[in-house]
Order: sequence, then C-alpha cells, then structure tokens
Amino acid sequence: MTRARRARSQRAAANPVEASASAAVAVPYLTIAGRGTASGQLYDAKVSALYSVVYAIKLSLAQRGREFPIHPLEAFWIGVGAPGESAHGRLWKLGIRAPCDLAAHDVTEAIAALTAKGKDPLVKDVVLESFEEHDIERFSGAEIASAGTLSS
Repeated sequence: MTRARRARSQRAAANPVEASASAAVAVPYLTIAGRGTASGQLYDAKVSALYSVVYAIKLSLAQRGREFPIHPLEAFWIGVGAPGESAHGRLWKLGIRAPCDLAAHDVTEAIAALTAKGKDPLVKDVVLESFEEHDIERFSGAEIASAGTLSS
C-alpha cells in the first residue's frame, strides 16, 4: 500500500463521515493514455498532443468569454505491477484537470480544429473523463519522466 493510500485509509478511519462525504467527488480531466516507461519519443508525443488539445480548448473558450485555467500535468499509473516487474507493459495516463463545466463537444471541436490544421494525429487520443478524487494516485509529469518507471 502506498503512503498516500495509507494516509487516506487512516483519515477515513478517524473520520468516516468526512470520508464518505468526500468519496463521491468526481474530478474532470483531459487525458491521454500510453503503455510502458514514461520516457522516449511516444511519451513526449503524447504530452505534446495533450497540451495541443488543452490550449486549443483554452483559446476556444476564451473567445466565448469563458476561463480555462491550465493546471499542472499529472500522471496516473494504471495497474501498477509487483515490485521488480518490468514497466514496459504498464498502462499510464497523463492528465490535466479540466473545468467542471467543460463539455465533450468542447473537446471534440478542439480536436477537429487541430486535425483540420494537420496537427499531430495523436490529438484524437485525448479524452475527457472523470475520476473520483479518492481514487487518484498523483504523480507530477516531471516526477514520472525523471523516474522513467515507478515501482509499487
């Protein structure tokens, strides 16, 4: 069990009312998935594609008078394996927190605009999804890139 999860478990045991109240918070993210180590050309291309979509949405929303603050890049490991297991088969997602009122059509329009301009085809891999706050195990993009792999 990671330190963060252990701390959440201890907080939940100490205050079950607070834990149950915070358990249902859904947090929207723009994400792009990948597999393997968090380094190399594909990883860099995925980061670039994610930021392309984020900034296209920011520009589009600004033209309509809406704000979209750009949050830091976060990385999520999915199915982190046993200690010593190779990271080449592990799935990860890169994500940037999105405004709560961001709609799927905002994302679709941004991707269509970027595709029409001949931008990186990986922009089509960016999706809008929500995670429950208590399920998110965060690592900054810088942490994951400098580590190359993360062990459980």
